[in-house]
Amino acid sequence: MKKEILLRRNEEYEYEHILSWDTFSTVCVNLDVTNDARRDWRALAEEMGVKAGTIDVWLQSKGNPTKTLLDSFFNQNEGKPREDILHELVDTFKKCNLGLAAELVEKDIHRPFPN
Repeated sequence: MKKEILLRRNEEYEYEHILSWDTFSTVCVNLDVTNDARRDWRALAEEMGVKAGTIDVWLQSKGNPTKTLLDSFFNQNEGKPREDILHELVDTFKKCNLGLAAELVEKDIHRPFPN
């Protein structure tokens, strides 16, 4: 059974100008579910250079590790063009064999940009 992690729209989400809420929340919900193949948030954390001890702590928590990782990623890339940020995120997901997440973000790259 999937670990149920619900993200609420009313949570502070400040990256709508980069990635739509629907895509962000779908990626988070899917990657927050751990699996034996490690095709989950842990692969992303390792690719982003998160230390093993931090990953172990996050495993024990009831938090939202994917949201934390994506928040960090967007903060680190602040000021870059939106398309560049999303292409880099897609590439990172692909390096981690996180194909569904890469697909979702690729689709979002071409969505109408909010004003």
